[in-house]
Amino acid sequence: MRTEVDANTSDIAAINTELPTLAKADDVYTKQETDTEINNKLAGVYKYKGSVDTRNDLPTSAEAGHVYNVKDTGINWAKLPTSTGGELNDGWDALGEIIDLSDYATEAWANGRFERKFTKKTGFNFDVASTAQAKAGTSDAVTATPKTITTYIDDKIGNADPLQEFNDALN
Repeated sequence: MRTEVDANTSDIAAINTELPTLAKADDVYTKQETDTEINNKLAGVYKYKGSVDTRNDLPTSAEAGHVYNVKDTGINWAKLPTSTGGELNDGWDALGEIIDLSDYATEAWANGRFERKFTKKTGFNFDVASTAQAKAGTSDAVTATPKTITTYIDDKIGNADPLQEFNDALN
């Protein structure tokens, strides 16, 4: 029994030594306080405040995190926590702008306007298709025979002399 008491006394002494080094309840945040602080910080990153006509119209009274859209360029600007920094070293940082994609072709516009050369396949079989099938697009297989430049030109223009064809075209 004495051994057990000595062991417990030793444990109590260790606890009493370590206890003062542990955090006190008044010195730590509760879960609710932590969540509130995190949410406040995240919500405070950027605050959209409105639009101005030009960059020169950005307000000098803006606070860090205030965001304005500049109408003449479409660029959104955010006020930095300091009066320096940013693209022009004036405390404003460009976040991005509107990009007009109306000049780009859409899939709907492109459908039916171009000849389909390849279709999506689940894999390639490099041994089955003949050259004629591969050229005609009538096989799911692909031939992978390397060609010399001479063979390539011959395939494109026939076996005729390219210089002769060029001269014929000039006459």
